Amino acid sequence: FLQSNGQSSVGHSSALVEDFQKMVRSGHTKIDQFFSTGLSDYFNSSKRRDGNPVTGKMTYGTLPPPGSINSGMGTGQVGRIPMTLASSEWGWKVGQSITNRTIFGTVPRWSTVRRRHWKNRAEWAKSNPHDYGADNIARMENGLAPRRLNEGKGIMEAKELHHNPAQRDGGLFDFVEVWPDEHAALDSQRFLGR
Repeated sequence: FLQSNGQSSVGHSSALVEDFQKMVRSGHTKIDQFFSTGLSDYFNSSKRRDGNPVTGKMTYGTLPPPGSINSGMGTGQVGRIPMTLASSEWGWKVGQSITNRTIFGTVPRWSTVRRRHWKNRAEWAKSNPHDYGADNIARMENGLAPRRLNEGKGIMEAKELHHNPAQRDGGLFDFVEVWPDEHAALDSQRFLGR
């Protein structure tokens, strides 16, 4: 194990820590690009959100592969991706986390989470107008998915949200945006019509 000062009991240099930090920065940037979150700078920064530097010792290590440790959850759960839980924050406004609880303190239903996601996405799309037209931004502001013309079928289709873990396994907040054909390729339970 290495401490944040780059020293270790086995004589590794700070170069190993720098290589690790580069790898982490690269990973956070790729995750940020895939999920369009805009949060990689927070994780790649040496400063916390309040602007103060990160201090103290940090230990670097390697985690075992998923599912290699039996956590006593039962054989059906071993190796599964853990789901994101609802936050402790009550109420929600555009720009806030979709994991916030309702104003009554309950976990939001899927229809609420989906509307929150598209409304937040509309705010992002306003500053990136090349990705979505005005009609789709207006749809997202109303909590609806953007649409496009499926040239192969000659019909309009809406973007979908693919869950991992699946909703049926409790994955309420864990999803990525996909078009219907992409969704069918990812999920054996998603069937395309004619």
